[in-house]
Amino acid sequence: MNDRALLLVAIAVPLLALPATALVLRSFAPGPVHGARIEAAPPAMDGSLSWQILTEVEDRGVREAVPLSNLTATLRGGFGERTWTGESNVDGIAEVRFDRVVAPGPAAAPEPSPPLTLEVRAGSEVLASGPITWSTATTPAAHPAFLPTSVREGDLVLDVAVAGARLVAGFPVPLWVHVSSTSVPGNVSGIEVKLAPEAGLELTRATLQTCAAGWAEVDATAIVHVAELGLEAHAPDGRTGRWQGGVPVAPGASFVALPRNPQADHPLSLQLQIVGARSLEYVEVDDARGRVTGAAVPLSLGAEGRRHGAFIVPALDPAALANAWLVTSSEPTVTDTALSAMTPGGSTLARPLRPRTTGDACADAGEAASLVVGAFPRWIALDGFASRDRSPQLHEARLARYLAMGILALAALIESLVILATTRAARARMHKLASAEDSLAASSISGPSVLAVTLMIVVTWFGFGVLAALIATHF
Repeated sequence: MNDRALLLVAIAVPLLALPATALVLRSFAPGPVHGARIEAAPPAMDGSLSWQILTEVEDRGVREAVPLSNLTATLRGGFGERTWTGESNVDGIAEVRFDRVVAPGPAAAPEPSPPLTLEVRAGSEVLASGPITWSTATTPAAHPAFLPTSVREGDLVLDVAVAGARLVAGFPVPLWVHVSSTSVPGNVSGIEVKLAPEAGLELTRATLQTCAAGWAEVDATAIVHVAELGLEAHAPDGRTGRWQGGVPVAPGASFVALPRNPQADHPLSLQLQIVGARSLEYVEVDDARGRVTGAAVPLSLGAEGRRHGAFIVPALDPAALANAWLVTSSEPTVTDTALSAMTPGGSTLARPLRPRTTGDACADAGEAASLVVGAFPRWIALDGFASRDRSPQLHEARLARYLAMGILALAALIESLVILATTRAARARMHKLASAEDSLAASSISGPSVLAVTLMIVVTWFGFGVLAALIATHF
């Protein structure tokens, strides 16, 4: 083989090996696979399950949400069979509800016997199938919590609470002030509270008068995301108190005007508003035991530049309504979301849907506004990707890796042979040229050294070896 042919082979081998390797990997690589994950929550007090199905596509080990239509979810257990049909939205979220699955009641529900099994399909394609993972967790109990303060002094003890634990930027949110007098007993009704907001916080009034239980209310609108407030209280008998602190603001959260006294066994129609560009708001209702319902509420742009959406809370019996929470968020789920006043940032808010418990409307509303709740329990009940038999796809991927690495090894071998052939041809030419002029010079010419040839071969194998290593670890 002449020098031109050897040069063409040396250039053509890597140019052909790389596309051939890519073609083999692409041809045998498993295609995109659809699957579903089921995010579960504890059952509601009526024994129903309100879960979320997350539809995803996995391609080369990477998952991303994908909307799917014609979904069917079939839940089986000792009760028989429950079926849901629908579709997932642009975030790959579908809200699923199964009625009367477990025994009703406020306590944690034990794992059903026999265990529940779930199958999720998109048309004829199975997205997830198998037994579900159960949890006996329940919604954490609500507890009063007031805003942190940097200054609180005087005979009158001042505390501040915000309905939902944080203000919503751009909207008037009820802010409640509570006055107590524990160290110096006395009447806490009719105490004057002077308000001194910092720049960025607007209040509808400058002074308040407490009701019989020591509560007073004012609407507060946060213009910026950092709000500061100062309070001074004066009682007719000379007692005074002072409070200074920050008022948390939830950036991007939705505003909901809740009724003061929602009625049991009646649906509740709510209007959501946000200042922002998103088109969906996720809303759910939780009771003392678990998740009652959830929805992705479409938002439409109003004339004033705000986005609006409507949501209907289903009719709840008195026991469920007394411990119900309305949770709104820009995120599809509220997994591991701490919904307390101490949590900075985030658009998730939990507001209590608590009716009046006494004849004192002022005290009932103030106490309800001071309630906060911890993280709502969530878990993955079934992962369709993990439960699927993917051995055929894994076998094909393994075969593709072996073929690709074989092509690279063959290319490295051919390149090595070309290097040896080129070296031998160069030596032959040099000997021939030198012998024609000087036989003594010809005997001293040896061509490229063994070390140089060995180094060229090692570099060749190293380059192809790096590619083979990348294929072995990433495909």
